[in-house]
Amino acid sequence: MSFSFPSFNTTVVALPPSLPGLIDPDHSVPFVQISCGFCSHIVSSAVAKKCGSCQVRSYCSVSCQTRDWPVHSPFCLDCSTNSEADNISSAFDRIFQGVFGAFLAERLGIRFFANIPAEEIRSAWILVSQSHFLHITLKAVANPPPGRHNRATFISAQVRPMGTLPSMRVSVVNARLAERYPAICLGYSLIYDTDPPPRLVYITTITHPFPWPDRLDFSISEAKLVTFVRETQTTLANTSQSDVSATQSDVAASTSQVPASRPRPRRQSCKESQAASPMPWSWSWA
Repeated sequence: MSFSFPSFNTTVVALPPSLPGLIDPDHSVPFVQISCGFCSHIVSSAVAKKCGSCQVRSYCSVSCQTRDWPVHSPFCLDCSTNSEADNISSAFDRIFQGVFGAFLAERLGIRFFANIPAEEIRSAWILVSQSHFLHITLKAVANPPPGRHNRATFISAQVRPMGTLPSMRVSVVNARLAERYPAICLGYSLIYDTDPPPRLVYITTITHPFPWPDRLDFSISEAKLVTFVRETQTTLANTSQSDVSATQSDVAASTSQVPASRPRPRRQSCKESQAASPMPWSWSWA
C-alpha cells in the first residue's frame, strides 16, 4: 500500500510521486531529490555535492557551495566531531527532508500566501517560519540493516513553537531562516530504549531552503505523512538487506570456484585504533 502525493516539483519541494519512485530501478539504491543549500535548485542525491567538512549541507555545484560559504562557515563543524545522533539524524534528513518540509510548510499556512501581495511575501514568510519548527522524533534501531538512515525508525512529527529551543539556538535558527529565505527548520531527536525513559530530549536543527511554489493548493495529512515515511523506511531497509544477501551470495559463489590447490590469501593483521569516546551532546545545526 502506498500513497500518491501531488507533484511537489511545482510546490514546496521535489518529491517522487509515489513510494516506488524512491528506488532507482537501475541501481536499486535510494534515489531521492533534495534542494541546493544556496540556490534551492532541485538536485538528485546522485549528483548532489555534500560539504566535505560537516557532510550535512548539500549543493548542486561547486559554485553554489563557494557562494554559500560565508553563511555556512560559522556553523560548519568537522563531521568527525559529530555525535552518533547527529550523523543518524543527518542521514535520515537527507532521505525525508522533502516530505517533512512540505508537511511543515502546509502546517505554516503557505497556501494562504496566494492572497498576500508579492512585495510582502518575503517578510511575512520569514515571520511565519521563525515562529515554529517541525520536531521529528526518531528511535534507535537495534541490529539495523546497512545504511545509516536505517539506524533509526520514525516515531512522530510535531509542529512546535520555536521557543521550545534555547534562546541562543532560536537566534541562530531565525538568522539562518532569514538568510536562506524561503526556508523552514526541521529538528530531530534520537531516543533509545532506556528505563526510565529519558527526561531530556536533545534536538538537532537543520534549516532547508526550498523553491517557492507555483501553486499552493496542496495538503499533506498527518496520517499520510506517517504512512509514507514508515513504508519508505521499510522499502529502503528491505533493499539494503537484499543488496547484502546478493553480495554474500556472490562472494560465496566466487569462493566455491577457487581451486583447492590455490592458496588462500593471508589475512593481513592490523592494529585497531582505539575508538574515540562519544562526545557530550552539543546543539548542532546546518
